[in-house]
Amino acid sequence: MKTELITILLAIFGCTGFWQLILWLVQSRASKKSTEHKALTGLLHDRIFSLCNRYIDVGSITAEEYRNLLALYEPYQALGGNGTARALKEEVDRLPIRTGRA
Repeated sequence: MKTELITILLAIFGCTGFWQLILWLVQSRASKKSTEHKALTGLLHDRIFSLCNRYIDVGSITAEEYRNLLALYEPYQALGGNGTARALKEEVDRLPIRTGRA
């Protein structure tokens, strides 16, 4: 019984089809992660772009709005965000801070 089990396990692990299945599963998961990464990065970029342009149009930003922007911007940058969002954020950084609510 033990010998037969070892033979079966060796046949499975030695089978090219088994490793092809493992490779396919790994690649499928990596592709899904890549798609999710792109989607998340795109959503963050869109929100940062919209908020920055709104604050620039208003000509000022509240401290609360700025903290909210940073909560989006920092993970976006950690995900490898591009220079467009950085340029907009730098422009927002130069805006005066107004008191009061958004």
